[in-house]
Amino acid sequence: MLASLGGLVSCAAKVHFKEQVYDMKSLTLFNQPIRIGEDGMICLTDMWKASGKSESESPYHYLRNKQTKEFLAELEKNHESVVFTERGVHGGTYGGKFVAYDYAAWLNPGFKYAAYKVLDDYFTGELQHRNSLSAQLNMKCHEFDQKKDMASFCGQGLAAWRYTKPVLVAEINSLANQLQITIPGLPG
Repeated sequence: MLASLGGLVSCAAKVHFKEQVYDMKSLTLFNQPIRIGEDGMICLTDMWKASGKSESESPYHYLRNKQTKEFLAELEKNHESVVFTERGVHGGTYGGKFVAYDYAAWLNPGFKYAAYKVLDDYFTGELQHRNSLSAQLNMKCHEFDQKKDMASFCGQGLAAWRYTKPVLVAEINSLANQLQITIPGLPG
């Protein structure tokens, strides 16, 4: 959950500052984790790092672009999540779904497609579905391995039993016969 410990600060680009972010989710884009707040805000800073672009294409510069400012103003009119910046070591600039799509397009057309695909899979629930299936597959594989080990152990025991059973039966019969009380004069 994104929590604000400080007040809202606005500037021309309508950037809001929050002090801490809790319970972050993430997805991966070009082997770079992209943090996502519980409210669905995506870390534009992580997207920028994944794109490998220069400092001049960081979220800071994107937010100062005239077209970006117009786009953010339009989103705010429609009560869409816009942008906030979290300061600190693990900070970053976060944007709503439409801002993340727009930022990906602003960065690079090649990056745009990959980002659109990953973000679309995330927002449609496809990534969560795949993660759920992956977890189920891992559990079934673990269960299979455990049962295979048990069967192997049991199989080894059954194979050994084939040879030890006759010996044990003979020893039991011998000991049982030795315990039999014999009465002199009666057939034994």
